[in-house]
Amino acid sequence: MSAGLYGGHGDDDGQSLTTLHHDPEVPEERLAPYRRSRALPYAAGACVVVVLAGIAVAAYVASSRDHPHRPGGLPPSPRPAWSACETIAPLAGPTEATLETTVANASHLRFPVESREYRDQHPGLLFVSQRGGGGVTVLNMTRNESNPPMVARWLPTGGAPHHDSPANGTGRVPVEGQDLRDGVLAVCGVGRDTGLWLLNATDPGNLTDIAYVPNVTAPDGAGPLHVKLYVPTTAPHRMFALLSMGWFSWGTTTRGHYLLAIDVSDPAAPRVVASVSTPAECMESVLVVRDTAYVGGFCATSYTGVKLTGLLDAQAPHMVVADTATATDFVQMVSALVPPPVPAAASGLPWCGFRNPIIVSGVWANPGGIAVFNASNAIVQDGNVSFVSRLTSPQGSFANRVHRTPAGLVLTPLEHGASESDHDGGFALYDIRVPAAPRLLLARRVPV
Repeated sequence: MSAGLYGGHGDDDGQSLTTLHHDPEVPEERLAPYRRSRALPYAAGACVVVVLAGIAVAAYVASSRDHPHRPGGLPPSPRPAWSACETIAPLAGPTEATLETTVANASHLRFPVESREYRDQHPGLLFVSQRGGGGVTVLNMTRNESNPPMVARWLPTGGAPHHDSPANGTGRVPVEGQDLRDGVLAVCGVGRDTGLWLLNATDPGNLTDIAYVPNVTAPDGAGPLHVKLYVPTTAPHRMFALLSMGWFSWGTTTRGHYLLAIDVSDPAAPRVVASVSTPAECMESVLVVRDTAYVGGFCATSYTGVKLTGLLDAQAPHMVVADTATATDFVQMVSALVPPPVPAAASGLPWCGFRNPIIVSGVWANPGGIAVFNASNAIVQDGNVSFVSRLTSPQGSFANRVHRTPAGLVLTPLEHGASESDHDGGFALYDIRVPAAPRLLLARRVPV
């Protein structure tokens, strides 16, 4: 197999890791399907292999009538110049490819919710954060994907699981969001009365605590879910942890919509410096592109750009909501920045040449799928949200996370089946080589 896609898949009792193989030449990626609803636990050691042929799937690309709108009646962003490339030749391989899925033995995991491979620092190692009290586990995925050896495990100390946090039975704070930069691993707890941990990850086999920020709470009382590390383009010696404060108490009117910034320039002395209210209710996703954060929420129908340069204001650090695009299916919107792919000669795949990176967001709706935004420097520097296209279908519903390949493909883990009560997750594979006209190549449920 030429590619491996890795991710966590389960609930508080679930102990599984799903590996997806995909031929032909698609470089390996890592992923972590995420569940909020309760599901049946997977048996440790289970292994399922399925060969899937390409299928034709009905879907649509947003026309001009389907474009999201902006508050105040502003017109949608025009289609970029690369829309002229929509006649690009069909992808030759993946529609006829086989997909092999393996439920790996991962008995040492408890409700894995996010897995990341930080290739620039620790290639081949998968950092898995867990809501079930398992902290962060580091797995070596280069040896045996069906039974990946554990390199290290870090367990959170401090904080207290709140009554509205996911039950885990361990007495430890559940964690979810994680990000690694310059040897510092940031991990945030889930729910109120939790906080942010900063770890020394220069040696991935020995994760050690640097500092803990307790009781991280938004002005509306909500707690954290995800975290991204931000280094200002004009101040590379500074670093901030950006937390989506979307975890709220069920049954209350709180709909956590704050983005919170913690100055971690000195990881041993972190301090909360700013927060900003956004339209992203129940905020979950945070994506940093240069000096802008893009956020969405699972109670929202919007995608918002937040300018971050004000965090360098020595007198009054601040963030500013710059732009918002709204659409009825802009739910959750966990996103990835996708740079222009490797040259066609290197990948062996045709490509409709364009120079701008794009943002691909998972549309957590039914129908669901992906939405594409222009991420050129001119757009991002002003915090603008520039809609390009979206593609949704019943097969791509409840997309949560986006994982890219250098060959112009993205893969979305699917959190549910045909409805929220159907707990069988899966994957969808998209061709985004023409951002104005993405195509769904494959959509499959994980057979467990």
